[in-house]
Amino acid sequence: MLPINPSQIPGIYADALKLQNAGKYDDALKKYSVILNINPKIAEVHFQVGRIFLTGQRYDKAVEHLKTAAGLKPGESAIWAAYSDAVTELSDDKETAECLAKARAARLPAQVLISLQDKLNPKIARSRTSIGSVRKDEIEPLLALMNSGDFSKAETSALTLQRKHPKVALIADILANAQARLNKTEDAIANFKKAIALDPNYAEAHNNYGGLLLKIGKPDEAMVEVRKALKIIPGLPLAHHNLGAIFARLGQRDEAIKRWKKAVSLQPKAPETLRMLGSALGVEKKYFEAEEALLSAIKLNDRDAEAFTLLGQAQAAINKEDEARQNFTRALELNPKSSLANNRMAIFLQTIGEFDEAELFFRKSIELDPGNGDNYRVMVASYKLTPDDPLIQVMINQFDDPKTSDVDRRHFGFALSKVMEDTKNHSQVFKYLNTANALMRNDFPYDISMRKKEVSGVKAFFDGLDIPAQNIADTSDYAPIFVTGMPRSGTTLVEQIISSHSTVSGAGEVGYSAREAHKLMMKTNGEYKTFSELAQSDIAKLGHDYESFMRKGFPGAQRVSDKSIQTYTFMGLVKLALPKSRMIVVRRDPRDNLLSVYKNLFTEGTHLYSYNLSDLGAYYKMFLELIAFWQERIPDWFYVVDYEKLVANTEEESRKLIAACGLEWEDQCLDFHKNTRRVDTLSVFQVRQPIYSSSLKAWQRYEDELQELFTALE
Repeated sequence: MLPINPSQIPGIYADALKLQNAGKYDDALKKYSVILNINPKIAEVHFQVGRIFLTGQRYDKAVEHLKTAAGLKPGESAIWAAYSDAVTELSDDKETAECLAKARAARLPAQVLISLQDKLNPKIARSRTSIGSVRKDEIEPLLALMNSGDFSKAETSALTLQRKHPKVALIADILANAQARLNKTEDAIANFKKAIALDPNYAEAHNNYGGLLLKIGKPDEAMVEVRKALKIIPGLPLAHHNLGAIFARLGQRDEAIKRWKKAVSLQPKAPETLRMLGSALGVEKKYFEAEEALLSAIKLNDRDAEAFTLLGQAQAAINKEDEARQNFTRALELNPKSSLANNRMAIFLQTIGEFDEAELFFRKSIELDPGNGDNYRVMVASYKLTPDDPLIQVMINQFDDPKTSDVDRRHFGFALSKVMEDTKNHSQVFKYLNTANALMRNDFPYDISMRKKEVSGVKAFFDGLDIPAQNIADTSDYAPIFVTGMPRSGTTLVEQIISSHSTVSGAGEVGYSAREAHKLMMKTNGEYKTFSELAQSDIAKLGHDYESFMRKGFPGAQRVSDKSIQTYTFMGLVKLALPKSRMIVVRRDPRDNLLSVYKNLFTEGTHLYSYNLSDLGAYYKMFLELIAFWQERIPDWFYVVDYEKLVANTEEESRKLIAACGLEWEDQCLDFHKNTRRVDTLSVFQVRQPIYSSSLKAWQRYEDELQELFTALE
């Protein structure tokens, strides 16, 4: 094909614009890309590309192109309007500040600049919806009823007032809110729509309607209404709060956290927002930030049992065990009937080895919320029920009940598969296990090609590079011991042996190094960089940032072990950033390993490949592919532990392991089951026991059911 001539650009642009106007955005982007490859300094093209990304809610890409367009044509008001829209949607303080600074430097007309400043630097505001002929002394008692929680009386009063003043949007909104609280959903929807029809610029009505739509399970429709509210009042804290809740419902926790942080910046005294922010930060393993947010929430409302529960979780994760116990206890004092507080206290006690006391709290949480499948699943993961335990029939009934939600049914499925195995009812295990995994896959679809792309990207990153020859300046001397491998391969056991050494503190599954290494290797367009595109100072910074993070959680520790599953994927980069670290990779017979993975439910959003036997086999083969890659490139940088050998010959293999960590042997490493450190993994019970071999060759019991897995492993 002949190269494109610059004279062809107007025709290509016209074609792209037609495609864009027809909604064929991917085709339009391809043509715009052709133009930008010839001439990347055409403002109109960047503007149109930015508009497409803005429409598709890819706000980071929209900002990138609209920023470029504004730099090329700083006098174009339309570009600034789109650029500021994208920045507002992105909700990134750095990008907001940069946009505002560039706008001020662009010498825009005063009115345009004022409008941009209002959008980018919003103050808390309220809609000035007209109250028409309604007197304040008529509205104020109605608001007092809402604030006191007397929604039934509020509805009656609002209906009376609406008959008198049918054209006032405020009354319709108050009435709709009262009806929403009374679960009169259809009436509430009708009145929210009426309020919006009476005053389309009534931001609170749009936001409140969005909140109801989210409550009844329509997050996409809720998103539309809440965004309308923010278009009218960019600084409306409750709209940012609701948008965070919508993103959380859609599984986009990063976006949820951004929105909740924005809401808090606009209205710091918002305990519910702070609690939800703290909860999301905890799920993302940002425990120090979570603790800070939850402490702030409690300071504003010290009667919130859920906030104390979440605070206890965060503090347990950063080894503040005394504070965690105190806060779980406080939560139960405030609300002894909280199933959540009982459940989380049970999990905490379980992680520190107090199994008998934990069981009491587990059973209490089940008694308080018998339809919550998660309570049963978490309990039976560490306890073997006897065949005559009445809980078994309760679980079977709940699993079979058509009224049970899919979320609870999958929890009951995983729980019952474990119970059937414990009670030697092996023929029933996969009946429940296959259903549970299918329900997980339905709710969390996964494409194994994503992992293939990741593995290829990592290998290409180091393509042609002599990794050991790299001499990164100013690296950290911090020397963690990383334990990595497939989940359920024995990594927790290996870390327990290592952390039984007198000089080592076990950190558990931190995840920081792999997460940050991955970010460092990625371009903004989702593709992988090459090693040459990465500044050496950024590699050194990765190590120093990791050291700061770990020293905060483990002050004064001589050495720490970090059992982060995905470290093996990014091993070369992590080792360059922390040259004194030690790397331990654990391998196990894939048939036992993957069966164990398939039998377990992981933290939501993680290990999504694990709910399909074929994907499990493909994923494991890529694990082997990466280990082979590192064995070729950096064979002296890591040590491989064979789980079966460790079980068969524990002392000899443990001595080799400890030596590979650069430690002197201590006999107490063989008494790892007496180690009282907190263990927060699926193996919490197993590592408190001496090594046993009953889990070896467990796959043989289910050979017929695992044929799909065996085929994928070939």
